[in-house]
This record gives sequence, structure tokens and C-alpha cells, in this order.
Amino acid sequence: MRAVLMTAVGLAHKPKRLSFAEAAAAPLVTITAWEALRERARVEADQFVLVQAGAGGVGHMAVQIARLAGARVATTVSPGAKAELAASLGAELCIDYRREDVGEKLCGWTRMNGADVVHDTVGGKTFTECFSLVRPYGDLVSNVESPWEEEAITAMHNRNLRVSFTWMPAPSVFGWEQHRERQRGILEQAAVHFDADELRVAVGATFPLEQAADAHRALEAGEIVGKAVLSFE
Repeated sequence: MRAVLMTAVGLAHKPKRLSFAEAAAAPLVTITAWEALRERARVEADQFVLVQAGAGGVGHMAVQIARLAGARVATTVSPGAKAELAASLGAELCIDYRREDVGEKLCGWTRMNGADVVHDTVGGKTFTECFSLVRPYGDLVSNVESPWEEEAITAMHNRNLRVSFTWMPAPSVFGWEQHRERQRGILEQAAVHFDADELRVAVGATFPLEQAADAHRALEAGEIVGKAVLSFE
């Protein structure tokens, strides 16, 4: 048995419906998606939301949190098990980003020039591409550090977008106690939804701690549906 010392401000009760593996997987992805959609983009009922990579760790939680707010959700996802997961969580439109034109499919679905909110959980080139997927005066929120290219900044400017970021570990890293308390509050609110079966965590794979490198490789290769969990005796 290993002990970890933490201050109470960072702790919340485990939702009763979740297994310990699911509970271990839940906090980071739940807080990240909640901050991005509920606090940054302020998603509302009947808005159109696009989640990039809706079968990933943060992505599959973002799909559900947007749906909880009453939004209509589309996502980019590969066909098969990942598309099936996203659809089961409430995504109305699953776009095969490898074979389909994301912008064309999105505009056909929303019947306007993009989505009200786009949540980028991928970063890199995907972040840059997101600027053209948000309707004018819409919101783009990202939880991934990405380079800013001049072309993308021009696109953001021309569409009058609001761009926001969220990095869940920041309050712990920088000692922002009031925000650690706020994040605990998010977990407490989310626990109600977990126990009501309105949110769920998809644990796609569990690896022993000594196989952490294998877990990273599987994630980078896109082999995990949902969240990966490391376990130890």
C-alpha cells in the first residue's frame, strides 16, 4: 500500500456508481471539459458544438457535458468503435475526418457558417483548422498547447472569434488555491451527474504502472477508445 499526502482542498468524494478505475480516470478529463465548455465557452441549450476527437479522453467527456447543457453535438472521429462510442454519448453527427470534409459536413448540419462552439482537444494543425469551423462571433476553446500561425490569427480576426484556453493542472502547479477549490466544486457537481447516470467514463484500457510507456504509445497511435488508466498493486 502506498500513501499520498494531499490537502483536503483538492479532494472530492468518489461517485458511488463509478469503479475505482473509472474514478481514477474521471477528474482530469471531467474538469478539463467542464472548464472549457461550461466556464469558457458558456455553452447553452440549442447551440451547435463541435468536439474535435470525441472518443478521446477529454473529447468523450466534452460530448456529454455539451449535451448536458442542452447543446447539439458533432464530433470528428474515426469510424467503428470510436464513432459508436461518440454516438452513444449523444453526438448527433460523427464526421470521419480522414475521408470527409469537416467544414462541409459541419456547415450542412448547422445550416450556418460553422458551429457556435468548437472544442479542440487535439492541438497542432487541428487547432489551426478550427478557426474556419467556428461561425462568426463564435467560440473556440482549446485545452492543448498549440503554435499560432499568422494565417490562423488572421482567420480568427476576420471572424470576430473569442478564443479561450484551459489547462486543468494550472491551479495545482501554480498554487492557485481558490481555483483548486473551484475545481473540487466541479467534481462535486459532476458526481451528481455520474450517480444519476447522466455522465460516464469510458475506460478503454488499463495498463500496469510499469507499462506506462506502452500506454503512451497506444494513445499516440490512436488505439485507445476513451481513457487509459495506469494501475499498481
